[in-house]
Amino acid sequence: RKLGKESLVTSETLYEIAEIHKRKKDYDKAIECFNQVASVRKKLLDDDHIDIAVCQESLGEVLSHKSCEEAVPALQEALRIKKDRFGDDSVQVSKSLHLLGCAYTKLGDQEKAIEALMK
Repeated sequence: RKLGKESLVTSETLYEIAEIHKRKKDYDKAIECFNQVASVRKKLLDDDHIDIAVCQESLGEVLSHKSCEEAVPALQEALRIKKDRFGDDSVQVSKSLHLLGCAYTKLGDQEKAIEALMK
């Protein structure tokens, strides 16, 4: 039995490979893998599924090392899903806000950074 490239099981394996690349600071490979995982998950899961948020947050975190402009939309999507699933005051939301605030800081947008970090 073959799973194929567009199965959730395969996307889980690819997600773990992306995490390894992230830990090795091989951001280009990590971004490539996270983008593939995101593509599969968005095809197979509901728009507000937590696995999409987890992937987008990881993608945003890695992108923030290369291009904060690209990181912000991924982090905003993760934040939206987490707020819907866990509520504004959850630990999960606070991590997303922290990463978003850091991305805004790197972009030089201090107002948005403070807004994200103070929530």
